[in-house]
Amino acid sequence: LLRPWCMGEVSIAYTNKVDVQTILFPGFEFPDEGLIERYDKHVPDATLLSGHGISLDLLRAALRWLPTRSSIELPNDMSLALVRETAEMLVKQQRVKDHDGARLCPANAFVHVQRSANTFSNYILANMSNWESASTALILQRLLSPLMSAKPTEIPQVFAESDDEIPKSCQQVCFICDNSVFRSYLAVNLLLQAAGQDVAVLPVVSEVSFRFPTPQYLREIAAGAEDALKQAGSRYSGAQFARVVNRVFKEIAVELNPQDAESAL
Repeated sequence: LLRPWCMGEVSIAYTNKVDVQTILFPGFEFPDEGLIERYDKHVPDATLLSGHGISLDLLRAALRWLPTRSSIELPNDMSLALVRETAEMLVKQQRVKDHDGARLCPANAFVHVQRSANTFSNYILANMSNWESASTALILQRLLSPLMSAKPTEIPQVFAESDDEIPKSCQQVCFICDNSVFRSYLAVNLLLQAAGQDVAVLPVVSEVSFRFPTPQYLREIAAGAEDALKQAGSRYSGAQFARVVNRVFKEIAVELNPQDAESAL
């Protein structure tokens, strides 16, 4: 809502009485009255919309209107089941009468797709508490699955936030790398396990500004991973984890920008 051209679309929808349903990500809050009144101060470029017939008063009216629309509130945990359920709700155009909207929670109502133990050989590891990273993992799974459909056990599976161990059948892991991944309990724990089981790990960079490990950054990773290691009850130290990270990046990383056109992906 701080992007003027997005708000231009919202304003047109408001003017034309388009039926709008919002999807609320975890932590999102609609702007309060103070921000709405000072919208042009927070978003100076909003004044550019006046050339297209969208005044500040119209923007403010649209901002007040948007929270009254029915909504889908997403839980914290991203999974393929959650994506499918959300899409199904949107396609069916389900509506509710109360202002709270349709709420997809608790998160455990949308459990990770059940996997038979010790059967799949390929996995995708990402910081699933980061929605950009989780979305990248699901996109990569979708892209790779048709290529491996001849051998179902090779279809890549995405580790869920609730997974706490690498299956014995695992042979390869695509490791989604963004600037939050080395602070993720899931990623730290499972990457260490992958190293212990001598699993092949391919780094997949999903953030343009990703910091590749340098000696200085490895020291920061070692210090920053301590909390995640304690949470995992791991016997490894941050320094040991940093050595694993350094070893992973001996492989040439693949870049995957989920915002690229489908043809590029």
